[in-house]
Amino acid sequence: FDADRKKGEFNTPAHQQVTYDVASEAMVLLKNEENLLPIDKNKLKKLLVVGPNADLKHAAGGNSSGIMAYYEVTPLQGIRDRLSDICEVEYESGSIGLTYQPIPVQMLNIIDQVAGCRAYKHVVYTKQENGEVAENVSFLENGNVTEGTANAYDIVVSAQIPESGRYSLRFYTNGNAVVKICGEEHVKLQANGREQEVTCAFDYTEGDKVDIEIHLERVKEVVNFQFGWITPADYANSSSESELLRKAGEADYVIYCGGLDHSYDTESFDKKSMQLPSEQDVMIPKLLKVNPNTILVMTAGSPVTMPWIKE
Repeated sequence: FDADRKKGEFNTPAHQQVTYDVASEAMVLLKNEENLLPIDKNKLKKLLVVGPNADLKHAAGGNSSGIMAYYEVTPLQGIRDRLSDICEVEYESGSIGLTYQPIPVQMLNIIDQVAGCRAYKHVVYTKQENGEVAENVSFLENGNVTEGTANAYDIVVSAQIPESGRYSLRFYTNGNAVVKICGEEHVKLQANGREQEVTCAFDYTEGDKVDIEIHLERVKEVVNFQFGWITPADYANSSSESELLRKAGEADYVIYCGGLDHSYDTESFDKKSMQLPSEQDVMIPKLLKVNPNTILVMTAGSPVTMPWIKE
């Protein structure tokens, strides 16, 4: 309303510097025995970067306070930008073997404008004593149902494809399930209390929107359902444990970027434990054993246990 009001601005270099300064000063150094940090770049010839958060972007927007960043530099990219001209920088995901994982919430689209969050929408149908069917809607971090006692479930999720390539999807249940992908029925499971699974693969292009609708029915006392995918990055980055440990032993330093992502640090549901997911607590001691010059960088929005902290 003020005609003399100064015109606003956003995402300026000054703003970006403040954001960088805040992030830098928010870091906490928990332990630095034998002054391992800072790294002496003059003695650095080979560096191995490992871990689930090394090449993962977190600022994908959504939920009540999610931010869609104009740009985001992953630890791996930042390390390569700073050090590639003076040493060899190798990368391993640290994920041993290929397993089907839920689509991470940061790769989901908002499917309910009222809830406004990136999540799997679960509609639970329970038959009441009077014969009426009650509906309950919730938004969860994955599309799984464990020991479900309701009569039926609808699970809806919409994913944004992060990179071009082949994606493998797996659906498992001991009930009956029908799966539609982008409006077409692709999977029909008639398990009738027995365990049954189906896998299928699709070629997608970066930026594709993939809508998945699942209708699940319980046929015995409880129903279980699991849904996950393997991405092109999973195929490319899956590590051989022996090869990973060999590279770690040969490196001057190992930087392990672990912790949590928004599949765990989110709202509307509780974490089942404070343990690090994806066998991180198994891999970290092995890296520390083969290379004492291992630096652990934990990114998490909530507390986690560190059983290896004294090693």
